[in-house]
Parts: sequence; C-alpha cells; structure tokens
Amino acid sequence: MVNLIKLDLCFEYVGGQQRCIILAVTQNPTRPEERMSKLLKKSQENETAAGILIDHGLYSSSVHCSYYRCVQHMLHISTTMVPQVRDDWSQGSHNDLINKVRDLIRRKDPSASLEFNNDIQRLKRMRVQADYQTVAFNAQNSREALRTSDSVVKLFNMLLK
Repeated sequence: MVNLIKLDLCFEYVGGQQRCIILAVTQNPTRPEERMSKLLKKSQENETAAGILIDHGLYSSSVHCSYYRCVQHMLHISTTMVPQVRDDWSQGSHNDLINKVRDLIRRKDPSASLEFNNDIQRLKRMRVQADYQTVAFNAQNSREALRTSDSVVKLFNMLLK
C-alpha cells in the first residue's frame, strides 16, 4: 500500500463530457512490501482510483481503471515470470498479453485459465464500452468491474507465485 499524503481531484469538460484528473502526491515507500514493481504500484493506484471514481459518480472512468489495473498486473507477470516475453507492450495488443498470461495460468490450473479468460474478456468489453461507446455506466456495474478486477488479481496472486 502506498502512503497517500494528498489527493486532489480536478474536473474538466471535454467534448461535453466530464473528465476527472486525479492528482496524487505520495510518500516514498519505506516498508519492504512497498518496494515492488512499478507496474504493480500502477496496478494498485488504478484499484484505488477506481474506488474513488465510483465514490464521485465517475463510473465510466472507474471501469477504465479497473481494466487497466489487470493489464498492469499482467505486464508485471509477463516481465517477471517469463523474462523472454517482450517487455515493450506499448505497440502491442492486449490480446497478446492476455493470451500469454492465460497460458501461464493454464499450466498450473486449466479450469482457472477459463475463469481468468472469462473475467478479463468481460472487463475488456466493459472498458471498450466505457471508453468508446455511448453505454451509460452506473454504480452497480462500475462496482461489478472493480469486483471482477479483484477476482482476476486474486487469481494471479494465488496461482502465479
């Protein structure tokens, strides 16, 4: 957990839609468990941001954060567990990353890989709807996205140690 010193929310309107910019100032990590991959830290920040956004009624943005929480966790897994897997995904497809991680999970627990695939694909669909379509999200389906990301991350932690 990152020690949060200050959190500011900045709201702006872009193209008639309200956007929230989260400005967080954090303290340097001091405990050993806080010294982890930058990608895991980003993943945790997205988890926190999703909750804050839900609390402030910014549901589409919260779904975006719930999905990217999982993506950043998968990037961490792909670069730490399988060093030969590329670590530059900036030009790549999320599908490639999802497939690599699903294959890692399948080796440990084939039924868990199906659960992972269903959850991550559901999150991905919700994120596409939140970012690019006119689908309206509410507190209930935003919390569902956050719970789904919790399930995915718990699965990672359980199976990919």
